[in-house]
Amino acid sequence: MNSKIVVSPEALSQSYFPDKLFHRDRQKTELLSYMANSVNTFAYGAPGLGKSAIARHAAQEFKGRAVYIDCSLYQTTNAVLREMISAISAPIFSRSNYDLLKRIKEKTKNSKLAVCLDHFEYLTEPETVGKLIGLGFVVVLIAEKEESYLRLDQMTRSNITNMIRITEYTIDQSIAIISDRAKLALKEWSYGDTIIAKIAQESKGNIALALNLLKTAALKAESQNKNKIDETDIPQIDCPELELKQDEKVLLKILEEWKSLPSSRLYAFYREKAKYPKEERSFRNYMHNLCAKGLVKAIGEKSGRVYEILEEDVNASSKN
Repeated sequence: MNSKIVVSPEALSQSYFPDKLFHRDRQKTELLSYMANSVNTFAYGAPGLGKSAIARHAAQEFKGRAVYIDCSLYQTTNAVLREMISAISAPIFSRSNYDLLKRIKEKTKNSKLAVCLDHFEYLTEPETVGKLIGLGFVVVLIAEKEESYLRLDQMTRSNITNMIRITEYTIDQSIAIISDRAKLALKEWSYGDTIIAKIAQESKGNIALALNLLKTAALKAESQNKNKIDETDIPQIDCPELELKQDEKVLLKILEEWKSLPSSRLYAFYREKAKYPKEERSFRNYMHNLCAKGLVKAIGEKSGRVYEILEEDVNASSKN
């Protein structure tokens, strides 16, 4: 019979909603202030940085005047509107968006309602956002990539000028979060501080990844009849590309093909291939980051600069 290490698996699941918000109180307070003052907001950041937790806690604390909707589950205008109705009154099924909007407006005529649309990139009809703003709702959009903002039409973007970037957790912050979740999920004495620290290092601030590593390690130890997790149970991950922005990945792919390119020509290829290409200043920042990560080498200065891919490192970063 296997030794039981995982005693509360739900505490390590993606759907778990922690009672306490670790190291994100400042961002939550900031978001609540914007919601209270009717400032439409776009918040973005890499996976596993607590964006959903911030939005859900903020909606919860807005005292019945906010609705949180996960657009990875509710992807159409009709689905979003029905979720809004369900949150403020009895559920109503209607295929008419006009009818649903009319009912929502009637239900909220004496209060200002904020709508948090998490995983906004999954919303198949981004024009939904403009409709909600047009009816006077305060909108908070949560997405992984800054580029998702460009899915909105120009009129809607002009009404959402407040941007919040959620930054990575530090190693110490990651350790505190992972430790708290481990206490809830795992048998006492089944892990040590070195295991938590190792997972925090491996996950590089991505708490979703950290919790999956912890769960996998615990289950592996269980399967081998161990009473305690050791370092050999932690999965080895070697995915430097996870740390790259989408535009950086595009640039890296171009250089993989051409091996070496002058800066101007690389930028021209990037403008052709990127879904939402940025201006030259951002391009230079992306190339600086790729050089700093040891994936690309810059030769020469300014207009005569040539970028060259470092084959060995790129092969390691392209295992996905």
